[in-house]
This record gives sequence, C-alpha cells and structure tokens, in this order.
Amino acid sequence: MDLNQAASLQAPSSEVDDAVPLEQYRLAFERNPQPMWVYDLDSLRLIAVNDAAIAHYGYSRAKFLSMTIRDLRPGDELPSLEENLRSGSHGFERSGGWRHRKKDGSIIDVEIVSHELTFAGRRARVVLATDVTARRSAENAQRAQLVVAQRLVDSTTIDEAGPKLLDALGSTMGWDAATIWRVDGASEALRFDTFWSVPTADPALTAELEHTLRAATFGRGDGWAGLAWETGEPVCEENGPPVEVCPGAAALRRARLHRAVAIPIVGSDGVLGVLEFFNRIHRPIDDGSLRTLTIASAQLGQFLERKRAEQALAYQALHDPLTGLPNRALFLDRLQISLANSRRRRNTVGVLFLDIDNFKVINDSLGHRAGDELLSMVATRITAALRPGDTVARFGGDEFVVLAEQISGVQDAVVIAERISSTFNESFSLELGEVFVSASIGIALSGSSPEDAEDLIRGADSAMYRAKDRGRGQYEVFDELMHAQMLGRLRTEKDLREALRRDELTLFYQPVVNLPEGNVVGVEALLRWNHPERGLLEPAEFITLAEENGLILPIGRWVLLEACRQAAHWHRTRPGRPPISVSVNVSAMQACHGSLDRLVDEVLRETGADAHMLKLELTESVLLEDTEGLHETLRNLETRGVRLVLDDFGTGYSALGYLHRFPIQGLKIDRSFVDGIESDRKRTAIAQAVIDIAKALDIEVVCEGIECPRQAELLFELGCNYAQGFYFAAPAPAVQIARLL
Repeated sequence: MDLNQAASLQAPSSEVDDAVPLEQYRLAFERNPQPMWVYDLDSLRLIAVNDAAIAHYGYSRAKFLSMTIRDLRPGDELPSLEENLRSGSHGFERSGGWRHRKKDGSIIDVEIVSHELTFAGRRARVVLATDVTARRSAENAQRAQLVVAQRLVDSTTIDEAGPKLLDALGSTMGWDAATIWRVDGASEALRFDTFWSVPTADPALTAELEHTLRAATFGRGDGWAGLAWETGEPVCEENGPPVEVCPGAAALRRARLHRAVAIPIVGSDGVLGVLEFFNRIHRPIDDGSLRTLTIASAQLGQFLERKRAEQALAYQALHDPLTGLPNRALFLDRLQISLANSRRRRNTVGVLFLDIDNFKVINDSLGHRAGDELLSMVATRITAALRPGDTVARFGGDEFVVLAEQISGVQDAVVIAERISSTFNESFSLELGEVFVSASIGIALSGSSPEDAEDLIRGADSAMYRAKDRGRGQYEVFDELMHAQMLGRLRTEKDLREALRRDELTLFYQPVVNLPEGNVVGVEALLRWNHPERGLLEPAEFITLAEENGLILPIGRWVLLEACRQAAHWHRTRPGRPPISVSVNVSAMQACHGSLDRLVDEVLRETGADAHMLKLELTESVLLEDTEGLHETLRNLETRGVRLVLDDFGTGYSALGYLHRFPIQGLKIDRSFVDGIESDRKRTAIAQAVIDIAKALDIEVVCEGIECPRQAELLFELGCNYAQGFYFAAPAPAVQIARLL
C-alpha cells in the first residue's frame, strides 16, 4: 500500500481529533529528496515509501513494501532496535547513530527524524532518513588521525606502537579486526606482526583466526597483503584478487569477517609492511577512509624508520663495530645486573679477561686488515666455546672479556677458560696465510673481594697479566695476594693523582761522561717520587701505572719543563763553558699523542733553554707505532735542533731497522750488554758491533751501567766515547750535580 491507496492520514488523537486530508502531505512526502517511509507500529511492516528511498537504497517499491524495519538494519543492531521499540517512544523523535543495509549489502550511517501518526486507522510512524556516512567517515577520519598521532607519540618501542595504532584505527573507524604484516628481508616474505580485534561473542573463533594468521606468510603479489607489498598501493575489493584465494580466508569466514582493505606501510627505502583491516559486515571503502588509513600507515612508517634508526644508534653505542660483540659499556651493565641477581640467588659470577698473545706482531707484520680479520675470527671462536647465556665482549684492541653466570665456583670458570684456550689450538686461516696465536686468560669470581663490577674486571685483568708473565696460552685465577697487590695499585694511583698538586715529584740527574776527556758533558733526568708514607720511589714503582691511566702526560710535561729549566740554569751559572745537555725519557703515549713537538716548543720558550741542550730518549715501544704522525713529529723535533736517542738499544727484535727509518742521532747500549763485558767475549763482540754500526751511520753511542774501571777502559778501547753509570756517579739531586759540574 502507498499513499495513493490511503483514504486519510491522521495525527494521533491526543494531538488532532479531526481527520486531516492526505493531499496536504502527499507532495511533501513523495517529492522529498531525502528517503522517507511509513511503517506500521504493530507489525513494523513498511506501508509507504517515497522515490528517494527507492533510489538510495536500491530496493524496488514492491520489495520495500514486503519488508519490515528490521530488514533495513544490520544483524548486530537488531538488539538495540528491539530495545528502542520496547521503550514505547511516542510523538516526534530525532535520533542518530543508526546503520542501514542497502540492497547491495553495503552499510550506511543514518540519522532519523520520525513522527507518530494514524494511517488508514492504524498506528504508524513516518520516517525521514538522512545518509550521514560521508560526514561520519570524515569525522572518524579526523579523529582517527589525531588518535593515531597521539598513540605513536606515546609509544616508546616498535612492539608497543603496532597494537596502539590498530586499536586507535579500529575504535575510531569501526573496524572489527586488523593485523600488521612486516617485511622479512631475509626470507623475502610478509610475516605476522600484530593482531587486534574488538571483543566478540565467540572469542574462540577470534583466537583461531589469530593463530591462523600468525602461521601465515605472503610472498610478493600473494593475496591482498602481498599485492599491497608488491605495488606499494592500497588493495581492496575493486582491485584485489578473489578473497577465497587469500591465506587465512577459511578462518576469516568462520569468524564471520570479510577482508576490507590492505594498506602498505611505506618507508624511505620501500614497503616495510602492510596494514590489513576486516569487518563483519560488508562496507565499501570510501575515499575519506582510504585517505585516513594511508596517512596512518605513513605515520607508522615514519615511526618505524625513526625507531629503527634509534635502535641502530643504540646498537652502535653498545657494540663493537668490528666483531659485533657487546662493548665495555654494555658488558658492565650486564655484569652489574648479574652481580645483583647473584647476591639474591646466592650463586657465583665469573669474569674471564682474555688477551691475544703477541697480537701486535701480527698487526705490524701482516697489517691492520689482517689484524682485524684475526680479531673477528677470535670473537667467533670464543662465542662458540661459551655456554648458552654467557656473554663475551670486546674491550678494544685484542682484549676480550667473558661473563660466566651462575657457576658453582672456580672449577667451572677454569673449564670455560680451558675450553676457550682449546679453540686456539687450530690455526687461523687469514687472507694472507695461516697464523697460530694463543691467549692469556685471567679469572676473577664474585662472592669474595672484589664485589664491584669494575673491581671484578680489574681483578681478572690483573690475573691475566700474571698469566702472561708465566708464558703464552696460560690462565690464572685472581687470589688474595693479587687482591692485595691490586688494592696497592689503586692506592698508588690515587696518591699519584695528588703527587703533582702536592709538589711531591722531583728529578735526580745522572752524569754522562766523555771517556777520552774524563769530563761531564750531559746528564740524564730521572724521575723520583717523594711519597709521604713510602719514602723516595723510583719510576719502576709507578711509571707503568701512570702510563695505564694517562697520568704520564701531565707528569711527562712536568719532567720536561723541570729538566729544561735546570739545564738553562746551569748554563747561566757557568758562563763561557759548553752547555750541559739534558736527556729526558719519552713514553709511547707522549710521543704518539700528536703534540710532542708543540710541547717541546712551549717548554723551550718558557724556560729559555736552547733546543741543542735537549735530548729525547725513545724506547723501542715508542718506535713500534711507526705511524706517519710519529714520523712527522720526530722530523719536526730534529729540525728544531732537538737530538733523538734510541734508549735500551739491542733489547728489541727490530732495533736496527729504526736507525734508518727514524732521525736517530744517538743510541744507548743497554746495561745488559755492559754487565760482565770484561769477562764475556760474546758481550764484548756485541758491543764492538753496535759501536762500529753507529760510527758508520754517524750516530753517537752512550754505554750505560758502567760499574767498574775495567768496564770503562774496555769500552773506551772499543771506541765508545760516552758512558754513564755508578762508577762515575749515582743519580743525585740537582744541587749535588752542580758541585760535580
């Protein structure tokens, strides 16, 4: 029945008692551009419908008039419809938030204006429906963009961002389920990352779906997600493959879900993953929703790239770039956590400090590339020798440290050390050939002193040096004696830091004598430390420690400054006499620091000493660096008139090579070759050979350690012109040397 068949249209008797002619409403009803219909309040059947409703919803007039208002609503909204009908609303009513189903199955959002009236003697309601799908979509899109942006801002990790983004889009845009697929570059496949779903009446089906999706993978072009990955464009019903051929289709069908859209997550280097959304009711994707999802995926792509960049930086900050192992900072963090856990669980933590024996020889002979290759192989072998859960880190150079957690005692740590040592039994096949190396290992355990992480590492380090003293490829366990020695080193280091400030350092001088003439021509400056408790200390008791902690640089500057000041003073107080040269020992750290020549310039200007008064004594450890920077520094010093002397000549394996590679103007024959020279023909022959080589190269020779007249006479006969030793004078303060001069 339509309005042409109705005899009259009356308002409720409570409002109007007289019948109102239908013609008054006919044109307003039929020509209204908005969908309108009338339904019977008792049967809920539609009894009138206008042309706009037929055109908008797609049903024929006959179909409309065979339907009830329940047929217009999606199944999930029927409970709320029944509740609304039971409320028994009367008269005029305006309501929103309803959804209607069109003939093609699509769902639209509508707002309703309705009014109760009498129609052909029956209670009825006339309805005007406004399609607000586009407006709602725009509102939801705007809200979704804001919520997505906020959720990503609140996320601190990649794992946290995915669920938050899906929940934001699902709750604001009305999706029923969604998932994130990530591109696995190693296998060239899309793999499951995150699943989200609204609560359902049948959670078992949702759980089954998630389980199915977790196991699914997509290749390029495989299903909707694979096609979005391949093309970099959104995929939906209009441009996607048949739903049934997509992975997970059966599980989706059992969960009563339909694929809605797949959106690629695009980064600067391509597609990083795919967002896929599902609905229980078929709903076409409008341009606004598609634009919102595309914006959200772009935001997620930017977030992923930013977080991955942050993770890469964090990884670089905590890992060794050559081996990929944890570095010192990360190892310390893990060790501190392990120590804290061990105190609660009452178990033992072991630290093994490992140093490759004679690594410098390989680095110098085969080059740094071969050295790096060896370090990478060593890292791999150590890692393979450890138990699951143990940590190996590279501390720099050729030093590796192992954290062994939850061990029963020293025997477990020893087993690990022996297993590591055994990995060095086989050669390492480098690009330049095969090499054999060993490792010295120091072991320190928690449960007794020391307990601090740094102290535990220092203990293992001390034990490693003890192992190295015993020979190559050994291991040593840190014990109470080493602990006492380490505490002594720590106290010495603390006192040494205060020594300069407290003016506790002083210089002694030992004369260098011209053997043919018998007069003093120079002195060697020798550092001493007036320790407030331990008395006068010689360099052997603290110089190595100063080199390890970097204090050698300020101490070396003080020595150079004080020696040059004293040399200048002696020269001023001895007018008309030849200047006395002063020799100063230079450490490897000073020489390779890159500013020794500038430091010498500064000291000479400050003290007024002449460059020709200064001799710098370099040991083989200095020249082993053999870098372009060192060559330039030494050439600059030679140009200024400073003389360079090779100290302890003959004790190194390649000392002869230094005489032509560096601007050496003097050398000192080590006391080990002078001691016993008067009765040992071999020592005599060695001394003669060195003196002859030096003379041939026009290099000055000084023999040190002369302790008796016969040694002095014999060296003079061999052609040595300069000597120093206790036979002439012991090291003494400057005031005593002045009297000798």
